[in-house]
Amino acid sequence: MPRALAWIILAFGATFLVTGLVKAHTPIPPLAWRPLVAILASIALFAVLFGKLGLIAACVGSVVVAGAATSPVRWLQLLTFGVVIAALTTRLATGIANRRKSGRHMYAITVIFQRSMM
Repeated sequence: MPRALAWIILAFGATFLVTGLVKAHTPIPPLAWRPLVAILASIALFAVLFGKLGLIAACVGSVVVAGAATSPVRWLQLLTFGVVIAALTTRLATGIANRRKSGRHMYAITVIFQRSMM
């Protein structure tokens, strides 16, 4: 199976190579630095804020900084979207944490495992 998949990927690569060589060459547009820097900065900011201030601040901060990648920056919309994302993420994280604390699913798995060992 892995060898067949490798041959399929090689065939796709050869097809793309041939079509790229046959087509007329178009110039590559200049690199847009603002979106690149804003997205990378938002990822780094999330990593820093998550450790220092927590999940809510990390979500809001990263959404606001990533939103600065657009040309007309709409700060109020970004802040609102960041708060909504933070609320949903926090709800999801606390819901998962509460399910793990209850231990009901672990008890069921343990009982099934013990019965299968008998």
